[in-house]
Amino acid sequence: GIANSKRLWLDYGGVELNAWSADFDRLARPYVLTELLRELPNAPYDELVILDLTDAKPIAQLYPSLFANGLHIISANKRAGSAHESLYHEIRTIQHEYKREWLYNTTVGAGLPLNYAINDLRAQGDEIRSISGIFSGTMSWLFENFSADTAFSDLVAEAKERGYTEPDPREDLSCQDLVRKLLILAREIGLKLDWQDIEVNSLVPEHLRDISVAEFMQRRSELDEPMNEMLESAAKDGKVPRLLASFSVSEERRVKAKVGIEYIPAGDMLANLIPGENIFVIYTDWYSEMPLVISGPGAGKQVTAGGVQSDLNQLLGRLSAIS
Repeated sequence: GIANSKRLWLDYGGVELNAWSADFDRLARPYVLTELLRELPNAPYDELVILDLTDAKPIAQLYPSLFANGLHIISANKRAGSAHESLYHEIRTIQHEYKREWLYNTTVGAGLPLNYAINDLRAQGDEIRSISGIFSGTMSWLFENFSADTAFSDLVAEAKERGYTEPDPREDLSCQDLVRKLLILAREIGLKLDWQDIEVNSLVPEHLRDISVAEFMQRRSELDEPMNEMLESAAKDGKVPRLLASFSVSEERRVKAKVGIEYIPAGDMLANLIPGENIFVIYTDWYSEMPLVISGPGAGKQVTAGGVQSDLNQLLGRLSAIS
């Protein structure tokens, strides 16, 4: 079946891939989310999987109920994995109680095999010591194109027009999306990290945070002065500004996590990405002198869809192994 925020189409005979859009338009009916909890447990199948391809907080809040009703979940939605600790703990507790599977590799890095690599290292006995990098394709595009000849505010407008940013670009510039990704990665290696534990340096000045999107776009040139100052300050030392996310773990399991601008040597790999590219630099006990580096496109329909399909294949393999 297929559902969006307003309409639901369930067909236990299956969905015809070549006609799903037309069939959905023709057959979908209005519904509310709680209907899923009533409908799906009665489906004539041994195992059911929800693919959460939304960015919706209300869906994430339903995860405990979905698990309790016998469903497995594959997420492209970051809201559950980065939820505040109380909800995240509830999700994990119910998931384990009902022995359900939850896969979410596409929440960080789209189709890049990041979570798989991290879990594989840990399964072999390695310990993750730090992960840092450029986790946002949007911010990668902005900063790789930013120079003394190009106003940052004009790049924001172009990125919005191309569909690279959220409808409100401040959601990208405020670093909230990066915080979500950082939380997901940190929790993946067993760290108890929450929103208040991360040092965040937003790129949105306080006086531009509470106005409408339209007014923000009209006044976006007010971003340019502080951004130009950063560009000039970095250039004095042969560096460039980049928006990085990182966390590190000490031997005593103390965690330091932050998101914000850092000045990177102009020749560093973090300063020379293809616009839109993500990069994750991972130091572990085994990779202590030379890090494991995973890079590639961090967004896009095809790579994200491929990542979801990979998660589904992983899930089917796990279920086959225990059946």
